[in-house]
Parts: sequence; C-alpha cells; structure tokens
Amino acid sequence: MAAKVKYLVDKLNVKPEEIIMLTFTKKSSEDLDEKVNDILDLGIQVSTFHSLGMKFIKKLYPYPIQVVGQDEQKSIICNYIKKQFANKEKLRKIIELFQYYDNKSYIARGFVENYYKFPTFDEYFLDYKKRKFKLESGKPGGIHQYLINRLNSDELLYTIKGEKVKSIGEVRIANFLYQNGIDYTYEKIFAEKVNEDTTYQPDFTIEYQGNKIFIEYFGLSTCYNHNNELIKRAISKYNRTRRIKEKFQETSKEDFINLDYKTPDGNFIEQLQKELLKRNIELRKKSDQEIFDRLLDNNLNAEFYKFIDLMIKFIDIFKSMLVDNDDYMFNKRIKEINMEEFKYNWYSNKREIEATKRIEGIKILKEIYEYYQEYLTENHMIDYSDMINLSYRHIIKDVKNKYPDINYKYVIVDEYQDITFQRFLFVKRLVEYFDAKLLSVGDDWQSIYAFAGSRLELFNKFSDMFLNGKDNMYLSTTYRYGQELVDITSKFILENDEQSVKEIKSIKHLNNPIDICEYSSNDRYAEFEKIHQIVHQLYEENANSKILILARTNSCLNELSKSKYFTKGIEDAIICNDLSDAQIEALTMHRSKGLTADQVIVFGLRQALFPSKGKSSHWIFDYFKLDSILEKIPFAEERRLFYVALTRTKNKVYLIVPDKNIYKSNFVKEIAKYDMSVNDKKLAVNKG
Repeated sequence: MAAKVKYLVDKLNVKPEEIIMLTFTKKSSEDLDEKVNDILDLGIQVSTFHSLGMKFIKKLYPYPIQVVGQDEQKSIICNYIKKQFANKEKLRKIIELFQYYDNKSYIARGFVENYYKFPTFDEYFLDYKKRKFKLESGKPGGIHQYLINRLNSDELLYTIKGEKVKSIGEVRIANFLYQNGIDYTYEKIFAEKVNEDTTYQPDFTIEYQGNKIFIEYFGLSTCYNHNNELIKRAISKYNRTRRIKEKFQETSKEDFINLDYKTPDGNFIEQLQKELLKRNIELRKKSDQEIFDRLLDNNLNAEFYKFIDLMIKFIDIFKSMLVDNDDYMFNKRIKEINMEEFKYNWYSNKREIEATKRIEGIKILKEIYEYYQEYLTENHMIDYSDMINLSYRHIIKDVKNKYPDINYKYVIVDEYQDITFQRFLFVKRLVEYFDAKLLSVGDDWQSIYAFAGSRLELFNKFSDMFLNGKDNMYLSTTYRYGQELVDITSKFILENDEQSVKEIKSIKHLNNPIDICEYSSNDRYAEFEKIHQIVHQLYEENANSKILILARTNSCLNELSKSKYFTKGIEDAIICNDLSDAQIEALTMHRSKGLTADQVIVFGLRQALFPSKGKSSHWIFDYFKLDSILEKIPFAEERRLFYVALTRTKNKVYLIVPDKNIYKSNFVKEIAKYDMSVNDKKLAVNKG
C-alpha cells in the first residue's frame, strides 16, 4: 500500500495533502505512518477513523469539545446509582434485573444486603468502608499489609488520589507526595507556552508557602532492554520531547526537579526526598487509616463496578448501531420481546413473566442511556463512538464547504475486511462529498472482528457498495513466509467454502514450518516451561530474532507474565527473566494482526479455550448487538483468527499444546492430520 501511495505522488503528481490513509487502530496507524512518512518521506496524513472524525469535529464545533474518558464514564453511571437512593424501589428493581446473569454477579452481595438501610449513598458508602476496614484488618498483616500490596503493584496506573497516570514511576512519585502530606496537581498546564502551538504540562506541580515547584519524571523503565523497532521509535520520540522540555526549563525562572529512572543509585524517590528537604518542604507522614480511606473514596462503585462496566458496554454498542431515533429503537425491542418465544428463560418459566422482566430491563437501559447522554451534552463532551457518528451525520459536508484546503482526492483504507457498518457509512460519505477515489486493501481470510461489528459482506460485495467499484484485484504473492506454510494455512482456511478462493504463492521455502510442542497436561505450569524452553532455543539459534508470543485471551498472557519464567515489560514487550536481551512481544491473536516476527509461539491451545464458544455476556446483547452474517461452518471467525496467528511468522510457528489428545484444540488436531506434498518434498507438521 505504501508503494501505491508513492506511485500516486511521484508518478501521478497527486499532492500529499490530497491523500488520506485510514486504519483501524493506533498501532497500525503508527506502523503505516513510519512506512509512508519516515521511510518514504511522502508527507501523507495517516489517521484512524476516530482521529479523523475528531479532527473534523474540532474544526466546526463553536466551543471546545472534550472526549469523555473511561473513568468519567464510570463516574456518570455511578452518579445515576447514587441518585436512586432516593428511590429504593428503583434500586431494588435494578438489583432484581441485573444482579446475576449466567452464574456471573454484576452487583456484589454487600451492596444488596446493605443499600436499603441507608437514606443516602454517602451513608451507605461510609458503612462499606467500615465493613472493608474490618475485613482487611482481620487478615494477616492487617491494613498495613493491604496498603503494601496495593501500593507496590506494578500493574495499577492509579495513584492514591485516584488519578490515572502514564507510568509506574509517576504512580510512585504521586503516592510518595500524598503519603508525606504534600499537596500536588497532576499535569497542570504551565503558565508559559513552550512555543506558539505547544503548552507545557509538568508531571507534578507543588505550591508550598507561596512558591511553586515543578516535578518532571523522565522514565521509560525497561524499554532499553529491548531492541525491536517499535520501542526504538518510542525512545526516539520520547528523547525529542525530553530535549524540548529541558531546553524550555533552562530559559524559565521557575523551580524544576527533574527525576530520572536511570538515577545512579537506582532510587529516584530518594532523590526526590532530598530535593524537597533541600527546599525546606516539610514531610508529614499520613497514617494507614488516612491512606486506606482515600483509596476507598476513589472507588465509590466498588460493590457494583461490574454493573457499570455492563452499562458502558451497552452504551458503546448502542451508539455503534448508528440508531437514527433512540426512542424508536428501544420501543422496537420492547415490541419484539412481547411477541418472542424465548429460547432461554432467565427470570421465569412463564413466558409472560419473562417478557415483563426483560421489558423492565430495557426501560432501565433507556433511562441510563438518556442520563448519560444528557451529562455529555451539558458538559460539551463526546465519547469514542461520537467521533465517527457526529462526523458522518453532520460534519463532513460542512468541513468540505468551509475548509477548501481540505480536499481529499484519494481515500485509502487499510484492513478493509474489518469494516463495520459505522465506518463504512463514514467512508462512503467521505468519498461522496469530496468526490474522491477509494482504494481499499483487505483479506477476507483475516476478517476477525465480527464481535466488534465488522461485516464480511461489506468486503465481499465491495463492487455493489460503491459506484464503479471493482473487487477483482488480487495480490497473490507473499514475501513473509515459505510456500510450505502457505499450503498448510490455505488448506486450513478454505475448509470454510464461504471464503474467497485464492492461490497464494511464496518465493521462500521452509520445510516443516509448524512444530507442535507438547507439555504435560497434569502440570499447570508445564505450558509456561515449554514456552521458556523454546525461547531459549530460538535465542541460541539467533540472538537477534524477534519472537512473538500469541494467545487467544489476555488472561492467558497475564498468567504467562506472572510465571517464574517471564515478566511484563513496556507496552507489549515481555521479558524472559533469565534472558533479558531476547526480543519478545506478547499479544492476543486479535492484536497481532498486521504484525510480523521472525518466529511465532502460540499457546493456550486447549479445547476449553480455543476455539472460543463466543457466548453472549448478557441477555441484553441479544437485542442490542452489532449485526454480522451467519456462516455455515462452526467457529468460522475463530478459524480465521487461528489463520492470522499462524501467518505472523517469517519462519516457523511453535504450537504449545497439552500432551493428551482430549485436551488439544480441534484446530491443532486438524492441522496435525495434514500430509501434503510441496515441490516433491514431503511436508509434515513436526511433533516434539
């Protein structure tokens, strides 16, 4: 795709500003931006769909627009619950309808057993803190041990005060300041600008006895232990920003404390303490009780956070459905329920009672959605889905008319097989209003986001969706991996006869490209030990190999990073504890799409985990969901997902599986049966 854009600029004399390239994720946008602009130096705008939508919104809205963060979304729904303390009957109804579903609890027993005792939420929450204090006090080490565990976590990027910060280093600085009674503000805008276009936000601002002290933390943690290109780019960008900040500080008369994670003694907190004492700032240690209370005060929804997450997921899906009339959609769903013969009853064996309960649930969803939207409107805020929805409905045409300098002649979309109906309408309107040509690149064999609304028929019927559209241009050569792996993966994906038939060729050859590596089914940690062994083997073969470890779920990756063999690094890096120089990234199969590595290891290939059964998380999503086509073959999307995992490698794939056949993923057993001839050489799947 980068070569196509270079052809447009160099041969057809298309101006770079007349081309917009769209991707689905920030990571893929950064990768494409590097190819097109850092390497080819073309000066093309590369953007995600949401970023482009936000760009249009900022140009036309008469007042500053803020994007609501996830924490504030949760706060909005929490405030809705707080208001219901004046209406205990409504709270009782919410609990009845949403406390449990399919053996999962969305509202904790502590809330259910205590909410009705108190006239206000504040009184309930005070009681919750007493109950929590009593519970933790009765455990070994008591409250002090609870605080040690909570504050020494290397995973939580939240401070004692509840701010979400950018690194563990910032967490430790913020917590040190709070624990020692020093009031601070996180990322407060500096009075002076760095330049005409750039504001400066020091990490921490302290105001003490009429003086201001600014703390800047320079830290990339273990990033320097990894030499892959992604981290190199992050380092390069960070160092540029650091130089700008340090130069600005040199010209400023203000008082700065700069902290570096590479402090010679390794303790930047000790350095901070010395700098504060040097300025005669008094450190007043807070008690465990004070810190404990503050931590709990930041978590008002502690006993119903899963319900809040459920509501946020519902709102996101509802908005992604691009509903033109909210009331109509809710009423339509209610009518459907009234006529439905339920496949599964949840509330009652009687159809009438089941229907009544579901209708009551949808009315509460409507009320919460309206409360949420009213808050956004009053506070001039939008959420993630609004970035596309508002642009599609109201903005694109006005941007075209009011800003003649924005004049796209070519719209280029990467990974088009993942197109959702929401993004399809956005692209279609963009092309129509700018009278632009559309080039979409995609592979239906890699369509893996139906759960997020991607619709394969929008890809397969491309020529029907756009005037004068053509969908018969195929790229039939891969330069990534060998023909032997092409043959195996092509046979595997074409078991689904609804996939387009393509004959892929490779100029490379590598016999036995898949190793099936078995571990003892009786040992919980044997899987991680096997991965550890393979990492050592690959490192010994080539210390510069980039290794990609993949799994179906984040929970699998979390378990791996907490094992005695591995530790989580920066971003997607994972560190082999006794081989820290090895270049390893660990991602879910979904997040790996579009990436490449020298060697790939896939684990979590147990029948119970993969292919995933994809069960609906709650009955409400039977009525509010992103449409996708029904495919004839079972687990069609999971099959494509496994294809994606297998084809990330330049060389070999190592499948980590249980030794007992009954526990192995059916996909692995299917591939293990393949016996194929390629170039008169017997190709078989290795077992070891």
